[in-house]
Amino acid sequence: TVYNAAGQAVRALLDEALPAGAYAARWDGTDDAGAPAGSGTYLYRLRVIAAGKKKKEIIEKLVIL
Repeated sequence: TVYNAAGQAVRALLDEALPAGAYAARWDGTDDAGAPAGSGTYLYRLRVIAAGKKKKEIIEKLVIL
């Protein structure tokens, strides 16, 4: 999900479970309604849930766009 500097969700890029592998997501600078997002700082939240044999691990990262 892409967030603005105020912490408001702007656009959901991927919101589904995917099998292990390499993936890319591209943001075209628009919000969920298709309107252009204003200029400014945006953050992307990446959340990975890895289930191993003995434990479940959740990794979250914020990336400045």
